[in-house]
Amino acid sequence: MDARTAVGHDTIPYGGVGRVPPGARIGPGHPPVELVEESSMGRWTYYSPLWLGALLVFALNDALRQALPPLEPWAHWLIVVVVAVVVGVQCQVLMVGAQGAFAQVLPVPIGRSIRGRAAVIGGWLLIAWVTLACATVLLGYEEVTLAARVLGGMSVASLAGAIVVYVWNIPAVVADFGEGNGGRV
Repeated sequence: MDARTAVGHDTIPYGGVGRVPPGARIGPGHPPVELVEESSMGRWTYYSPLWLGALLVFALNDALRQALPPLEPWAHWLIVVVVAVVVGVQCQVLMVGAQGAFAQVLPVPIGRSIRGRAAVIGGWLLIAWVTLACATVLLGYEEVTLAARVLGGMSVASLAGAIVVYVWNIPAVVADFGEGNGGRV
C-alpha cells in the first residue's frame, strides 16, 4: 500500500489506524473505510523539544539573571544563551529517550534505527541521564553536595550505559521505511 492509510471512524479497535484495502468493511453493517493521507513528521515537529526548551529558558531569563552573581550584562546574557542551549538539548534528548522507551525505536543517522529491547534500554537510560542530571544541578544549586555527587555519578553512569547500548547495537540497525529516501515514506 502507498502512503495512504484506511481509517474506519469507530470501526477499527481503539479508534486507531489500520492497514486495510480501500473499500473494505470491518464487519457486517459497517460502512466501508475511507482513505486518508498520512502526514510525515517534519523537522520543525521533530526538533520542537529543542526550541521549546530554549524558549522556556528565554521566557524565564529575568529570574535566571537575578540568581547570578554580579557580572557584566553581556556575561549574564551569555549565560542565559548557554543555559537555553543546554535545556533545549536536554529536552530533545528526553524526546529521543521517550521514543526509544515507548516506541522501541532509537534513531541512527542516514534513515536507520535501533529497534526492540535495545531501543527500550537505551531510551530509559537517556531518560535517567536527563532526570538525574537535572536533579544534580538542583541539588548543587542548593549546596547539598553529597547527594549532588551521588546523583551526578549515577547520571554519568546512565549516560555511559546509553552510549554503550547505542554503539553496541549500531551493527544491527534496520532501515526505516524506504532505503533510498532517508527514511521518509
